[in-house]
Amino acid sequence: MDEYLQRLAEELRKETCPRRTLASVERRVLSPGSARSRLKIAIPLAVAGLALLCAIAARRWPAGEKAERRPKPDRTAALDRRQVAREAGDALGLVGAVLRDAGARSGAAIFKGAFPPLRRSFEKAKDKTINRVEL
Repeated sequence: MDEYLQRLAEELRKETCPRRTLASVERRVLSPGSARSRLKIAIPLAVAGLALLCAIAARRWPAGEKAERRPKPDRTAALDRRQVAREAGDALGLVGAVLRDAGARSGAAIFKGAFPPLRRSFEKAKDKTINRVEL
């Protein structure tokens, strides 16, 4: 989406629009809702994921005397650990896929919601400028 905004800004700079039109478009482009909305979703998800990982690590961390009393793990324990590692990898892959899909949906929503009004404003400003030049 940044490419489109940059292109739009370049096109606006080339046109001879009234300063108030350029200021209006600039306010819309720089509005806090367009770029920060992704952060509003991404930051809480990242914090929740980090909290989940910390909780898992704290639960699995051996505590003092319990760690010393444990006998050496046998071969079946190693197989169980492999299975746990495999399942944890699958779970993290699922969480990553969900986060990736959420990011794609929010990006598409921002593109559909923010870009058309900017494009319409640009076209209006362009038409007004062209009509003034022809007169």
